[in-house]
Amino acid sequence: MPNLITASGPGDLFTLRNIGNLVPACGSADRSVGAAIEYAVEVLGIRLITVCGHSGCGAMKALASPSDPADLGPASALSDWLGYAASSRERWLAGDPDSDSVERLCHVNIREQLDNLLTYPTVRTKVAAGQLRLAGLYFDIDGAEVFFARRPDRRQLPLSINRPIETSMTALR
Repeated sequence: MPNLITASGPGDLFTLRNIGNLVPACGSADRSVGAAIEYAVEVLGIRLITVCGHSGCGAMKALASPSDPADLGPASALSDWLGYAASSRERWLAGDPDSDSVERLCHVNIREQLDNLLTYPTVRTKVAAGQLRLAGLYFDIDGAEVFFARRPDRRQLPLSINRPIETSMTALR
């Protein structure tokens, strides 16, 4: 529940939730996520987009399985949807071979979805103008802790209630 982990009230967040927290790249066959992004940025004028992954993500477990995650049967809506995470899986497989855990894939996926957000012209333009920020968060369900998504240096930065997201985001740069 995003409003619980961010201590926000009704109407404070414009939330889009889907399996795997996926953001299909601009121009992909699924346009529902793109429509929500454009609405949030252009109509609502939001200033922060957060991609929040979580521990034990079922979609990431499916992607990490040795079998082909797209092999869920002919014309499966789920296999089609998980196909949007193929680049996350490729990035994960190309990474550190000593760390092939699903949790690392969760972090890789967050970063990949942040990259996908930048394929949307409205997002790219607003980020470049300093009118929009992107952040990756990781929710450790067992520990009930929220972290900034693991950076390339593999450190996790805790999101403190003393450091709101807007001021803490410089840690991601």
